[in-house]
Amino acid sequence: MTSRYTHGSIRSASIDLPATAVDAYGDPRDVDAESRRDRRRRWWRTGGPLTFVRVWFRGTERRALSSWHDWAKDLRQLDGLPWPSGFDPSGIRGRVDAYLQGWAKRYEGWATIERLCGRVVQLVEVVVGWLALRWVADRTLSGLAALGVATVAVLIAYGTFRLLYLRLVPANTRRAFLAKGILVSLCLTLVAASIAAAGHGRGWPAILAATLAMPVAMAIGYALTIGPVRATGLFRIGWPRRSWPRERILDHLLDILGGMAIPGQRNDLRSRGQWMWLLEQAAVTMRRRLPAVLPAYDRATAAHAAERARGAAEALRQLKYRIMAPDNRTWDRVEAVLIQDVIALTTGNLRQLAWARPPTRAQVRRSRWMVAWDVLRSILFAAVPLVLVLATRPVVHLDAGVFAWAKVVSIAWAALYLLATMDPTLRDKLDTARSLLSTVRDVGRPPQNG
Repeated sequence: MTSRYTHGSIRSASIDLPATAVDAYGDPRDVDAESRRDRRRRWWRTGGPLTFVRVWFRGTERRALSSWHDWAKDLRQLDGLPWPSGFDPSGIRGRVDAYLQGWAKRYEGWATIERLCGRVVQLVEVVVGWLALRWVADRTLSGLAALGVATVAVLIAYGTFRLLYLRLVPANTRRAFLAKGILVSLCLTLVAASIAAAGHGRGWPAILAATLAMPVAMAIGYALTIGPVRATGLFRIGWPRRSWPRERILDHLLDILGGMAIPGQRNDLRSRGQWMWLLEQAAVTMRRRLPAVLPAYDRATAAHAAERARGAAEALRQLKYRIMAPDNRTWDRVEAVLIQDVIALTTGNLRQLAWARPPTRAQVRRSRWMVAWDVLRSILFAAVPLVLVLATRPVVHLDAGVFAWAKVVSIAWAALYLLATMDPTLRDKLDTARSLLSTVRDVGRPPQNG
């Protein structure tokens, strides 16, 4: 066991390695009764008599330990910082270490689950694909010929699926991944449809078309089954990152300081790109998560805290410009700001965080994807009542009059919702128009005697 396990309560609270613990206990006859009971509980948790389950747990835990050791190596950067007199950073260092432990265990555990589910799904897709291609081949061939053609076709389809969707399509961003995946799927579908139409859906053209369309079907099935698993894993993995914002920011800033300390890394563009990504993640956490740890319980203080958090995040974002296009004095400035933020976060003196005036809302340009998403979301919310009216009519059996009024109300709701979305001041304008109408209506009326 390494010295990293000697953090007292952190060991039991942050990371649990049941398979490793079972191996560490050794022969149960050589331990006391309490240790024997603890070993028995962990033995059952890791599969009991099913040794292959414990082997799976053991491999996951070893990868988690390896990731933890790799991620925690930059904690040594805390040793050489100019701490205030009498301050001991070991407590916060232990918390960051515990955060990395828990994150490594969750990350490797869900990565293993996703790999296992992916292999099972691919196996099922190969079997189902072979049955479908065998059915297509039986319309042209017979016997062993159809069996052989279906086997070769499914191998080609599976290889194409892995090459295109698991190797070439994956990208750094979700948008690029979706764009490339949709483009590849459309191309394969169009080619397969053209070949099938040319052969009138029969013979060898039908087999070739089915072989080309099969990777698209495999990709859709893979996305529909692995997508929920990955979404669940991301949510569970993100729990430490949401619950430990200060530790997450410190981890990112220490990673950058550790990378900058390596000779030659400052001139490596990939490393600089990684540092810019870490700065953005730290800035987002600084702005969104850190104020939530210190609730203000009144609007004025909450607004001040939000403003300070936005300014601290903006100071980190300004470092990205310096890293992107540095000069001779850039790296000293970047290192000074990072050290300032690390000391402020570690000591809890958040007033000492580097601060820059955040941009106004008018200065923040929104991307086309965000604008398109907002427009689509507004249309969906506007159409919900009309869709519900149309969808429930066969079940509720509304008469013609009630159905017509329901459609009118739904269309009126959609119009008002879209108008309010396009013009946020619509309510004020309606109030002004209502006041004007009341004034006009009151003109010429005799005054009422009290």
